[in-house]
Amino acid sequence: MVMKIEITRENLEKLEKSELIELILTMSKQFEERISELENKLNMNSTNSSLPPSSDRHKQTKSLRGKSGKKPGGQKGHKGRGLKLEREPDEVIAVMLKKCAVCEFNLHEVETEHYDTKYVYDVQIEVKLIKYDLQKAACPECGESSVPILDE
Repeated sequence: MVMKIEITRENLEKLEKSELIELILTMSKQFEERISELENKLNMNSTNSSLPPSSDRHKQTKSLRGKSGKKPGGQKGHKGRGLKLEREPDEVIAVMLKKCAVCEFNLHEVETEHYDTKYVYDVQIEVKLIKYDLQKAACPECGESSVPILDE
């Protein structure tokens, strides 16, 4: 027996005990079926359905490392392992402040101190123009003129 009633407190209070039990059992069965259907949908991936692999929800694995309490990156006092310089720089340029970044005061004659060092590899391409003066000569034996051929 399938009952169609609007579930409100008022309507439920009007039902007999046996009708209430039947209603609860019916609803329970419907809920179990729906939950099962949704769980199956949730467990679908590219290996057990026609879904593409890009739709798979990857479970993130938890790191086995514990928290150290330190900030990320190199710690104070750590000797860096940055760019290894293979030679002395060809040019050293002191970068001076012209004015204060906050109030724009002229800092041209204010005493400065070293703050940091930056290295930049600057690649230069040299274009070389070569002029070849081609010479010809007449053969004294056959009289024909010959010109050289450049192999470039």
